[in-house]
Amino acid sequence: MNPVSLLKNSTKSVSIEITTCCPLNCVYCERKIHNKTLSFDEFLYLKSIIKQQPLINRITFCGIGEAFLHKDFYRMLQHLSDYKITIITSGTILVDFDKLSEMENVDILIFSIDSVSREKVVDICGENYNYDNLLTNLENLKKYCKQALRKRKFVTSIINCTINKSNIEDIVNMVDFAFKYGFSGIHFSLPWGNYELVKEQHQILVEQFNKAMDKAKRYGIVMENPFNSYCCITHDHIMPYIDVNGNMYYCAYGLNKKEVLGNIKVDAFDDMKTNPIYLDYISGDKCKICDMTEFCNLERR
Repeated sequence: MNPVSLLKNSTKSVSIEITTCCPLNCVYCERKIHNKTLSFDEFLYLKSIIKQQPLINRITFCGIGEAFLHKDFYRMLQHLSDYKITIITSGTILVDFDKLSEMENVDILIFSIDSVSREKVVDICGENYNYDNLLTNLENLKKYCKQALRKRKFVTSIINCTINKSNIEDIVNMVDFAFKYGFSGIHFSLPWGNYELVKEQHQILVEQFNKAMDKAKRYGIVMENPFNSYCCITHDHIMPYIDVNGNMYYCAYGLNKKEVLGNIKVDAFDDMKTNPIYLDYISGDKCKICDMTEFCNLERR
């Protein structure tokens, strides 16, 4: 699905960042050393702002930090019982799945895993990577998903793997890893800001992705062609992003380029829609120069 066709659809979800703290040091990450964490009172204010948008029914915990590091994270989830919840995590901090089960609204869990190899993932993500914690979390994730099914609820579990020069040969093996731990989907993210790597390795990536998609299909795991997949799309709309400082961005590309629509502490949502940057986005002009469009255009050549 092309995002241009969705630009004027009403937003039904929002991605929020509650901390920039992270134990990892991934080779592709732009995280700065100066960390910031949202206080619980700031979170409650953020929630009150989101509540003013009646169409929003899903909140995604995302960002350059690890949400499970926040001391009030489970408390925050308890205050979001009216929303469906998506959590994106590295999986290296032990997750209290019992608490998640009690809340019953955390129905999408995305684990960012960049290699199936203990040694290689440490090379990519830094020496603080706790592979044992990851495996413990994945075993408990399987139980969490099965427990939900017994309650006639479905939890979507997804691996997201960001492609870099060190893990291209792991692409197909990652699908086996996803099957082993009962994941329902797998997504390979092409590296923003590293067009040259993708262009240089394009043919190899196409071959690896085709093999991975064939294997995923046999396993019953959902996998899109990464050269025709846009991370900005959530169902039928583009998901905006609010960072830990309250700055709002139209989409993932806007976040990557630091093109701020406004700040929720001082600007109303409707006022942000008059920002020239916002008007540029809904016109489709930004989509034409987005990194994802450049990647997709490689496939069409």
